[in-house]
Amino acid sequence: MRPLLSSSRLAVPILLSVLLLGATAARAEVIGKAQTGSGRFAVAAANVSAVRPNRLIVVVRASPRQRVKGSYIVICSSGQRTESKTGSFSGRTTLSRTMLMPFGSPDGCTASAAAQLDGGSGRIVVRLSAR
Repeated sequence: MRPLLSSSRLAVPILLSVLLLGATAARAEVIGKAQTGSGRFAVAAANVSAVRPNRLIVVVRASPRQRVKGSYIVICSSGQRTESKTGSFSGRTTLSRTMLMPFGSPDGCTASAAAQLDGGSGRIVVRLSAR
């Protein structure tokens, strides 16, 4: 059976969720709502928005522990400047990756990430945080 979403097709729902999110969160540590999926080739995605973040992190957990793959998009703005950065990741859970921001010291950023079980079945959780 083929995976439900390939890495390249993860970018479309991520971009749409970022555009629809539009919220801003407080400084300090902001935890994006964790999203879960279950079953064979399960998929989960999450969003976070933060004011003046220093770092954006995606954490992926799976039960049972297994390989996952995913991608993210980060959109940041400062004044009238707005830029985006995309990336992908893969590895065995629990997996934590720092998402690259398009430039340093932004006024605010919104990030979305999605991950998928890479060939197995079980439960997957994606959580984002900003510091």
